[in-house]
Amino acid sequence: MELSGSRKPPPTVAPVEIGGVRFEQVMDTTGIETDDHRGWMRATDISAGQVLWTRQIYRSKSHDQLEASSGLVYFSHMSVGPDGAIIVENESGARFSVDGATGDATPLN
Repeated sequence: MELSGSRKPPPTVAPVEIGGVRFEQVMDTTGIETDDHRGWMRATDISAGQVLWTRQIYRSKSHDQLEASSGLVYFSHMSVGPDGAIIVENESGARFSVDGATGDATPLN
């Protein structure tokens, strides 16, 4: 991934594992039909190595006047919430609750 001098590298966010399923940010959206390449999460069955789902948790707003890399918003933190949902926070401070079974995301702020 090539970044300009105006964009620091994305944060390193460790995957979250719940009940034999690994949830992680998708950094390479090759093979996903999308024009918005950030905010994606993948759930993988660890023992089978099978992808269960890939979903976009949020959309990055692009600014035509700004350099392309300045509109990229990556995950900054992932954790498991008290209800068992995956909590994702992005670099803009937006938080989402993600249902581990479906990948459905609900904004928290």
